[in-house]
Amino acid sequence: MIMIEGMAYSLDFRRKVLSVWKKEGLAIAEVTTRFDVAVAKRKIDL
Repeated sequence: MIMIEGMAYSLDFRRKVLSVWKKEGLAIAEVTTRFDVAVAKRKIDL
């Protein structure tokens, strides 16, 4: 799950981030930097 300060982002925003990640073949670090988000270390909900 993509999170910031303990709060989860909306489903629409997560879908947008994951779409860009897959489409552009970015590394997780690139995605988090680009969208200024943190990724929960235990799991990423796809």
